[in-house]
Amino acid sequence: AVWHLNPRYAFLTLFVELVGKIMMPIIATVAKSIPMLQMTLIVATNFGMWVPTLVYAPYVDRKFSVLVQDTKLIIVCASITGLITVAMNDEASKVPFIALSALVGVTCVVLVVQLRMIPSSKPDTRVFECGQSPGAAPAKDEAAPLLGSAADTRPGVAE
Repeated sequence: AVWHLNPRYAFLTLFVELVGKIMMPIIATVAKSIPMLQMTLIVATNFGMWVPTLVYAPYVDRKFSVLVQDTKLIIVCASITGLITVAMNDEASKVPFIALSALVGVTCVVLVVQLRMIPSSKPDTRVFECGQSPGAAPAKDEAAPLLGSAADTRPGVAE
């Protein structure tokens, strides 16, 4: 919860992913005799695992959140391609492969563009000493926590 933008939702994305990963083998086993139902439920599960990453960004760093979001989008695209395959019911068709290639290609291009456009920045963090109230000024600078301070009298340690 320390690195999340909103601590109330720190584990929501992880919990949704856990439930989705538990549901996948259940769906695959129970609905194996009805392929259209099976793929529809798998698409819905993957979509349900993707949406919380958009609504509740899983990480403070925007670039890493975008990476997680777009990776989950690729999984949704792959499951949609599986649904297309079942709906077409043609083993010789190249349409699912072309659809998957196009969807993954577009998603990867969008990901690269997003990562290039989002400025790199260090997330703002606050460090509190034990017993310090949240309203008090931070006791030390988080930007360089390993550098020595003025009170550091070791030889060769600069401020």
